[in-house]
Amino acid sequence: MKIKIPKRDNRCLIVVGMHRSGTSCLIGNLQQAGLYLGKVAERSKYNIKGNRENKIIVQLNDSLLKYNGGSWQDPPLNISWARNHQKKRDKIIFGLSLGNYRFWGFKDPRALFVLPFWKERLDYIQLVGSFRHPLNVAISLYYRNRIPLGNGLKIWEQYNLRFYKLLEESEFPLISFDAPSEEYLFSIRRVIKNVGLDSNRFNKKHSFYDSSFIHHDSIKENGIIVPKEILRLYDKLNSVYRHQNNKWQLKPKTG
Repeated sequence: MKIKIPKRDNRCLIVVGMHRSGTSCLIGNLQQAGLYLGKVAERSKYNIKGNRENKIIVQLNDSLLKYNGGSWQDPPLNISWARNHQKKRDKIIFGLSLGNYRFWGFKDPRALFVLPFWKERLDYIQLVGSFRHPLNVAISLYYRNRIPLGNGLKIWEQYNLRFYKLLEESEFPLISFDAPSEEYLFSIRRVIKNVGLDSNRFNKKHSFYDSSFIHHDSIKENGIIVPKEILRLYDKLNSVYRHQNNKWQLKPKTG
């Protein structure tokens, strides 16, 4: 039997972006501003405040990648799904949409590749994205998963090509995890206001963000060459991000 999901509750915010690119920090701050996530990981080996991922959603997204012959390290370009995937998805949506919240949502880098699956059942999806320099991501993946740097850069490119394509189709709020602390927090507040969450609940002194938790910020490390096409893609993402900050005509405090 098909699960009936009330129209008024069928509103979802999804945080997208490559692994190790600040998506956990972003959704943690959105959660502070009122985004309902359900039961999520609040502490992990590689993230002292937790990756804020819903284990059931991640498992479902991962099973979709495997069903289509891929994985998070080698995602398929196109996906299909079976009835059992739909049943699990509808049960998740029903459970998370029961509360009286402006939005419920989730974060999972895999969502970049399985978004059509979620769009099939949801009437409204608000995307919010986070990106990071490809070399920082590759180094972080090496320390976490022992993925060679060259492979890490290729994975970054796969995810961010899809990421930029979504931006071209319909621009959504964007955060740079490479930004200085004050600029980053300014951007978080911009996004919170942009998507309609409660900025009064966001306190930058007690935010999810802590610059001391950012590891492997080593874009100047010698001996590693990032392909020009990857750097061009990073520059394109930076251009969209700068445009959004400038459009708000607000400047981060520097003092």
